[in-house]
This record gives sequence, C-alpha cells and structure tokens, in this order.
Amino acid sequence: MAYFESEILHELIVGEKYSQAQLIIFIVENPNVTVISKSCSCFNEHSQGVHRVLEIIDGYEHKGDRQRTYHIPSTKTKVYILD
Repeated sequence: MAYFESEILHELIVGEKYSQAQLIIFIVENPNVTVISKSCSCFNEHSQGVHRVLEIIDGYEHKGDRQRTYHIPSTKTKVYILD
C-alpha cells in the first residue's frame, strides 16, 4: 500500500472516526501501539468502512509467548479501542 507522508497519523483522538485505510497506515507507522476493534476482524484499504475511537489506554502490556516465556514490559504501550 503506497501513501504520502502527509497521510501518516501519529495519534488517534477519542470520538473521531477514521477510515480503514487510515487505520492501516497508523498501525504500520506506529509499531508501539495496539489497536483493538470490537466489530472488524480485518481492515481493508479499499473498504468504505469507518471506525470511531472509543477509548485510549496508556499502560504496560504484559505478554507471554509459545515458549512459555513472560516478557517484562520496559515501555508503555498505547491501546486504542475502536467500535
């Protein structure tokens, strides 16, 4: 997917709506964020669908992996909850 630098979002705002193409660019360009959608399992750059930001959580993301390893978070992650 090709896009212009001017199309890159660095933050999403609670209550604002974003196209699926905007969300894809946001996720790719901001690797330290997590986006959770309550209604969409896959974003499509050609879709006309839009999603509203319901909540933003800024905190430490605790994870494990398949090797049964606990990863200690060293930085906060922003989690965006979408409708």
